[in-house]
Amino acid sequence: MSRRENISRPHQQKATSVLVVVSLLLFGLSWQAVAQNRRPQRPQHPIDSHRSANRARVPELGQTRPLYQIGDLNKWIETLEIDVANKPVIEIILTHYQDQHREGAERYRLILSNLRPDSSGSDEIEAQKVAARDQLKSIREDITQRYRNGEWGDDHAKMREVLSEATKAIQGQVIALEKAKSDAMNWSGYFAEYGEAYETWNARRHELNLEVETQLQAFLEANQRPHWQMALAENWIRRELPHGELGGESIDLEQLLRARVLDEDARLRAADAIARWKQTVGMLLAEQSSSFDELLRSYIAAGTSGSPTAWLEAAKREAIYRQLIRDANLNALLEVCEALGPEEGPRFQEAVLSQVYPTVFARGRVLRGIDEALAASPALDAEKLASVRELRNDAASWMLEYAYRSQEGFQIEDVNRLISKRRRIAEQFFPAEDMPPQEWTAANKTNREELLAWEEGMMETLRSIIGDARYSRLSGSRTAPAQDGDASRGRGGGRNRRGRGR
Repeated sequence: MSRRENISRPHQQKATSVLVVVSLLLFGLSWQAVAQNRRPQRPQHPIDSHRSANRARVPELGQTRPLYQIGDLNKWIETLEIDVANKPVIEIILTHYQDQHREGAERYRLILSNLRPDSSGSDEIEAQKVAARDQLKSIREDITQRYRNGEWGDDHAKMREVLSEATKAIQGQVIALEKAKSDAMNWSGYFAEYGEAYETWNARRHELNLEVETQLQAFLEANQRPHWQMALAENWIRRELPHGELGGESIDLEQLLRARVLDEDARLRAADAIARWKQTVGMLLAEQSSSFDELLRSYIAAGTSGSPTAWLEAAKREAIYRQLIRDANLNALLEVCEALGPEEGPRFQEAVLSQVYPTVFARGRVLRGIDEALAASPALDAEKLASVRELRNDAASWMLEYAYRSQEGFQIEDVNRLISKRRRIAEQFFPAEDMPPQEWTAANKTNREELLAWEEGMMETLRSIIGDARYSRLSGSRTAPAQDGDASRGRGGGRNRRGRGR
């Protein structure tokens, strides 16, 4: 390598590094200003972004879920007491329904995926953005050349000052162009077409559902017809109950009873209460489905008219419909527990509420620590074992009382969370300045502090019974108490919480 090449390389590296610095500065100065003037939840390019294009524009409320499935064949035959000789025919009915529903739902989803908001003015705006980028490129080249000429030496602060001054006007232009592009999106026509596609599919969906019900009823004799309403209720529970959004909305009491109560006599005592729960919740789910049809129309109408207020009002109505299911489940839980008796009832109640209010139960340190101490090896001596068992009974009773006493606050947070979720969808297409202020009411802080203080006291009591050596091996002894933010996350029974109170 020549001496000349060795001498020139540091200058080339310096120029290259400065070119990179200038480019990053340009990008940062331009887009930092843009970001400060936009809501972080809204995509910068609503129509060009692949991720944004695939976002849900209207909440999923079961409009594409089949109400009947071939996997339920044996359930229908058993509940309706249909002769098994008719099984092949019923299988054909359900298979035909499922195929027709899948075909229609896929066609509906395809139509929705091809819908786009009107952006007739975006081409001109994009051209202006290209021109702005060209200006930034020219500034970068000019700054780089001036640096190479030694105008600032190694004074990067001076270079940044010159760069900032040179790009200030273009920053304002970029901000204005971004807002103009967002404003150019006309969502009214999009939602009008969405509504047309929904009505077409909804009519077809109800037609398929009615066809199946009519065909199934044709197999019923007079003595079997009383079973029809229970069969429908059980089907609604199987198909729709798992899709709840609020804590307690998706708890399947019959399924939980089979899993948690092994005493067959106790299950028989609760059979009537479970039957009443199924009838009540099945009817409410059927009514909710009809209400959700109207609710979807409300969401679509809000999008068509460009009214974020109407959208959020629809979200509040959705929360009310969901609360009806949740309250029916929790009321039925008390009835089932009473029927189970004083021994099985409290245990079942604790098991169910641990999924509805995991803050109190599933994430609490006390019961987990006590259960670990009871199962530890070598076993506790008889006196300590009796003391720990008594401590567990006291802890379980307190937790049940606390759960019911503080449930209102947790339920309010649950509703707020649902409305906030629907709000995030709306932020894709409603201008940020048109969105009403977010409403949020936190659960009672005093209740949370009471829980944490109680946990600390109970864990110390457990330590005094079993000793420091055993206590140090408990997972609860190494776990920090739940913080305010943790106490509201687990709700049990909502979407994406499979197996937790569903």
